[in-house]
Amino acid sequence: MLIEHRTYTTRTEATHAFVTAYRDEGLPLQLPIFGAPLAFLTTEVGPLEQVLLIWRFADFADRKAKRVAIAALPEWTAFLGRAAPMVRHHESRLMTAVIPPGLPDAQP
Repeated sequence: MLIEHRTYTTRTEATHAFVTAYRDEGLPLQLPIFGAPLAFLTTEVGPLEQVLLIWRFADFADRKAKRVAIAALPEWTAFLGRAAPMVRHHESRLMTAVIPPGLPDAQP
């Protein structure tokens, strides 16, 4: 299992507009390819003006195949062009599952 944790830090006062655009335009393009994200969140405490999406993939190959598929959609490229001005910084972290010794394997 591979987890991708994406953080979008929006420009001042752009968080709501970015969330609305992503929810209404970006996410409907991703859902048929990626499935539903594990989480779609905004920060309340700590660094503000951040939007977080958490995605689950079978492995790196699964992630790559899905990213290639979404990149091939002209509608996705158009959405990125509209959303980019709202984003100040974007970070992506890829994490693999770790099962501590003595605990049952939690993977499905």
